[in-house]
Amino acid sequence: MIKRTKSKELLAQSIEQLAASKSVNKIRIKDITENCGLTSPMFYYYYKDADDIINYIFRTDFEKKIENGPDRLDYEWLLHRLADLLREKYGFYQNVLQNTHGVNSLYNTSATVILEYIRGKMRPDFENGEIPPNLDMMLEFHIYGVRTKACDLMTAGYQEDLDDLLDIFVAALPADLKPYLLKG
Repeated sequence: MIKRTKSKELLAQSIEQLAASKSVNKIRIKDITENCGLTSPMFYYYYKDADDIINYIFRTDFEKKIENGPDRLDYEWLLHRLADLLREKYGFYQNVLQNTHGVNSLYNTSATVILEYIRGKMRPDFENGEIPPNLDMMLEFHIYGVRTKACDLMTAGYQEDLDDLLDIFVAALPADLKPYLLKG
């Protein structure tokens, strides 16, 4: 049984615990609630479905990793925080990426969360806080590419030293974005 915390977090801990021994696409809401002593209505009070709880876990983990981060965006720092997050919960996130699909899956949500963070850090650099459309499209293209490659490697079981991979992601950054994303 899991240590008692707030119900929302308790449900999140429950699915993480279950995912350690079971494919996430085989975990039912009933399994999650029974594992932590809550009810299905309590689950649906906080979450819409299994994707929603998984996305909550990622967003929460991500926010913890970036709290107390630099005021100005440092893309290399961000990549290292993301790598740390994935290393710490490798089994859980690999399970999720291998066994969930769809519009609301972590695969899609992870890019959205990261883009929100980067855009928030970039906006002060522009008049009226509006990122020029061409830069925003470059940013989306880059982040979607990084997300795709990172997820492909993770689902394939890649656990090598990530420093070389992160260097490649930074090198692939469009030149027009480097002044906004790299510390310097």
